[in-house]
Amino acid sequence: MFYEFTYLLILTELYWEMHQLLYIVPGGMGCATKMKLVVSMLVGTTLAGLSESLALSTKLGLNITDVLEVLRHSSANSQFIREKGAGKFCDRNLFINCRHVT
Repeated sequence: MFYEFTYLLILTELYWEMHQLLYIVPGGMGCATKMKLVVSMLVGTTLAGLSESLALSTKLGLNITDVLEVLRHSSANSQFIREKGAGKFCDRNLFINCRHVT
């Protein structure tokens, strides 16, 4: 009985965590797919812009770590650039995980 209650608490917490990430896109069938397309296009465009900017900074002889630090404190700062830029480009690990991009 105690285990069932514990599992119920865990599932309730998990439900509320997932519920906070759930978005209902109004407009009928297919609207969520259209929204996903918009998000994927923005992610791809941002990644391409970051790649081009860092390639240019390399050609200009700038340190990529310094460039990313400046970007963090500029109007170009975003969570996406912090996550993709710092880990991938500074370590020269240029494999991009695109499982979230469809």
